[in-house]
Amino acid sequence: MIVILTASADTYITNKIVDSLAAVSGNVGQAGTIDIFKLYDESFEVTGANELSRALLRFDYGRLRSLTSSILDLNDMRAVLKLRHISAGQPVPSDFTISVFPVTANFSEGLGRNISSYSDISAANFLSSSANVLWNTPGADASGTLGDTGIDYIARGDLLDGAGVRSLEFKQNFPIGNEDLAIDVTSFLSASMVGILPQPAIRLSLTGSEEQDDITRFVKRFASRHVKDPTLRPSIEVYFDDAVQDTRQSMLFDVTGTLFLTNNVRGVRKNIVSGSSLTQINGDNCLIVDLMTGSFTASFTGSQYSAVEPSVGMYYVNCVIRSNDTRIVTGTTGLSSFISASGSVTFNEKWRSIDGRVVYKESELTFNKNDPGGNVYATDALIAHCSGPQNLPGNRTAVIRAKFFDLASEDAVSKFAIEKKPLQLTSVLYRAFDVNDKSMIFDFDAIGTKASLDENGNFFTVYSDTFPYGRPVTFEFLVEYNGKQTIVSSNGYTFMHGE
Repeated sequence: MIVILTASADTYITNKIVDSLAAVSGNVGQAGTIDIFKLYDESFEVTGANELSRALLRFDYGRLRSLTSSILDLNDMRAVLKLRHISAGQPVPSDFTISVFPVTANFSEGLGRNISSYSDISAANFLSSSANVLWNTPGADASGTLGDTGIDYIARGDLLDGAGVRSLEFKQNFPIGNEDLAIDVTSFLSASMVGILPQPAIRLSLTGSEEQDDITRFVKRFASRHVKDPTLRPSIEVYFDDAVQDTRQSMLFDVTGTLFLTNNVRGVRKNIVSGSSLTQINGDNCLIVDLMTGSFTASFTGSQYSAVEPSVGMYYVNCVIRSNDTRIVTGTTGLSSFISASGSVTFNEKWRSIDGRVVYKESELTFNKNDPGGNVYATDALIAHCSGPQNLPGNRTAVIRAKFFDLASEDAVSKFAIEKKPLQLTSVLYRAFDVNDKSMIFDFDAIGTKASLDENGNFFTVYSDTFPYGRPVTFEFLVEYNGKQTIVSSNGYTFMHGE
């Protein structure tokens, strides 16, 4: 899954000289841009002046915290801070580096908008982080080690991740100057989530050496959270794998497959209960799955599914049956002979209690012999049929299903109408585009945009407010099929975050 957090507050602070005075009390919290610059000896009124700016950004991690008890593992995710370059026609500096540090104090965004004279007086500004609260050093410039007092930003510290005390500076170089900012801040975000870092806020500036040298760098401009286009606003994109792969419709001999069982009671997922005391079935190795045909039985131990914490009412088992298994099915004929003769075997699938006394579910499950052949040129005929909600308000989750079909494959001959089954694909990534301006909202990612699989095909979950409000979006899929990768469109399906 991909979760996009937009900044909940942003501004920049500056000591730029205006009419012979440094505008250290000016606030630009409502401005549409975040300006990063350094002016060396550019003032006619003050000789040798070093005028600079630094940005402050804060993010709300509430949504992520709500996921840490279910599907989000803080030790198995990736987080990327993104700011988008804004061009106003002015020259931009080149070959410079921007640094990001965690800050110790909260800050007020403020209501200022004036970015020419900085005449809107409020906090945050170069002198204070909020009303009546001064920075320890003007410009939020007092640095130190995590745990120190009297500092504004944390230059180094131990995030308790095994790496010890280290620099907490995250950096990106801008060779041309018009690039977007994209910095991996995974360690920063996870440490903030668990309270190791005191604030979910950062300071963004030129590096220390570039702030102090005798070179003017004016101006690198990013979109703030107040720009009209929501796709340009500062964000942290969090990627983690929430895909569940149920391969029951594509079980193969000699290949490990995964089966899932979900227990729903009147539409609510609940743990299976067993025995006279109705004991809940949960934890590891809590049930047995038998695959039986004739006198042949293969048994496997299943567990409650758990991404981070155990998932209520959801169980799985990994199983493999060898094609050279000679155990008897009927008479003197072993399983391997049946497989050689027909290429497939249908088993009775039985989920039962550990002691074998209670059967929870029975069904049929077919295994096929793995065919090394296949048409590797069939990917051009791959299509997707997508379904799901098309308009969803707020921050609700939407499950979108994508069924893939190979138009080049031949259907079985039948005198009756049969429903064509979707392909069972375990390698499907998705990305999203704005339909109106064709801009990409997020790209394929091997961790965060992997689609799940069940007996009805592929599916994935998104938050509605990941997408711009009132703007239709469409999806594309990167599919690995028959040894090749191909990109498949969503075949006209669109989704919109709206009312």
